[in-house]
Amino acid sequence: MKKPNPGKAAALEAKGDKLLAKGKPKRALKKFKKALQMDPGRTAIYDKLMKTRDILPDDWEMEDFVESVDWLMKKQEIEEPAIKQIHAKLSPEWEEAKKLVWSIMASNEERAKMLTEELVKMGEIGTRAAINTILEFKQATEQAPYDEDAPLEE
Repeated sequence: MKKPNPGKAAALEAKGDKLLAKGKPKRALKKFKKALQMDPGRTAIYDKLMKTRDILPDDWEMEDFVESVDWLMKKQEIEEPAIKQIHAKLSPEWEEAKKLVWSIMASNEERAKMLTEELVKMGEIGTRAAINTILEFKQATEQAPYDEDAPLEE
């Protein structure tokens, strides 16, 4: 990823706008992609990328669809950071990360260390799954607190 440069991003975005106005969406898309690299936090660029991709005469390939969904999700995350948790839960790695967290909790210390390293390698998804599991566990224990004086149910 290139170093953020909002000024250069704005210039590239303006060039993309001009190319789009001249009916050159493929070239405009390239400029918007470069602008995004320079300023990935600017939501207007995501809008222009999606709009421009939609008007290209080419048939969509799977790669185009994935790229477009990625732009939409990143835009949503900028506008509403809490949505990152929802996006994380939609990722294919989410269930694997959740299983790792529960395995860590149920493992002996040596195995837990090994599994923790696997979870760390999962990056943000692993971190979010761990936090989510901790919060779920906390919520469950708050709803049904342990009473050591209560009779055991059979």
